Amino acid sequence: MGAMTTIPTGETTQPQTILFSVTSETVARFEKYRELRVTDIRDKSQIAAVHTARMELVKTRTAVDKTRKEMNEDHNREIKNNNEKAKALLALFEPIELHLKREEDAAEAAIEAERVAKKTALHDSRKAQLVEAVGEFTEILGMWPADLSDAGAAEFDNMLVMAGVHATGKRQLADAARIAKEQADKSLAEQQERDRLAEVERLKQQAIEDANRKAAQAELDAKMAEFAKQQAEVAELQRKAEADRDARIAQENADRMEREAVQRAADQAKLDAQTAELERQRAEIETKRREYEAEMMKLAREADERVRLRLEADAKAKEAERLRVKAENEALAAKAEAAVFESMRPDIEKMFAWIAGIEKFSDESLPSVSPRCDELMAELHRDLGGVIDAMRERLT
Repeated sequence: MGAMTTIPTGETTQPQTILFSVTSETVARFEKYRELRVTDIRDKSQIAAVHTARMELVKTRTAVDKTRKEMNEDHNREIKNNNEKAKALLALFEPIELHLKREEDAAEAAIEAERVAKKTALHDSRKAQLVEAVGEFTEILGMWPADLSDAGAAEFDNMLVMAGVHATGKRQLADAARIAKEQADKSLAEQQERDRLAEVERLKQQAIEDANRKAAQAELDAKMAEFAKQQAEVAELQRKAEADRDARIAQENADRMEREAVQRAADQAKLDAQTAELERQRAEIETKRREYEAEMMKLAREADERVRLRLEADAKAKEAERLRVKAENEALAAKAEAAVFESMRPDIEKMFAWIAGIEKFSDESLPSVSPRCDELMAELHRDLGGVIDAMRERLT
């Protein structure tokens, strides 16, 4: 492989690298060949100099092309050798890479399992706290999502507070209903006891009457009217006492129910105030969350815009560089084409001279032909002129 020489092109600040054993002195000498001209076709030395220069260029060109092919073959062999070595190394590395991949997958699976376990533990712990807060009123748990681990600490604290408040309200209502039922059950039991005592007293009196009926039938008959009167008075007194007692109990129940209603109203008002405050706090937290998300979206859009502008600037810079390189390559190609055309100028001038000879011949007097062939002769003459024009166009 030949030496490498850097030769400035004069059209760019970056040097152009020329390989294939072509030195800068050789290129400079070839550049001077542009000045060779055949000014006199009878001067054989001029023609010989042009021919010698062209043969030197042909020799150099064929040597460069031969070197190019040899370099390509060497390069292909090197590529094949590199591929074989790379495949051998990959065969060694691939099992190790697979082992490491399995280790990474196992570690990631363990991390995921640990994360799921922590999330499940957090959910169970929070559910236990909510269950403890609501007590026997488990239907309150349906107010919140099934997965409690996704909620933030502040959000879960709000859940606990709300659960306690709802459970307290339900418990107060249940206590009021229980007390009312106990009072009703107590009044019924007292009434049943009075009825039982009255029945016992009646049976006792009946027994006394039955025992003394045979011994004092006459006295009993005499006193029956008085006894009946007294019995009626006792019954009236008993009825009045029971009516007074029932009125007193009803009044006491009404007063108690009124006090309980006032207390329930106060408790409900307190509960409503607490619920309203919690709702206000939740709305404030939601507003702040939306503001935070809006700010994050704004920052993300600004970052995306900066990235887009940077990518556009990079793309424009790359396009400008591509156009600059393309312009340089086109200039070099034009220069090379001009050099080739300039090197061919002597031969082209010879061919122009040859064409001029043909054209001169075509302008000579046409041969005499019969009138029947005049038109054919004119067509041949025109065709010859067209051929000459085509030859000139090919050389320009």
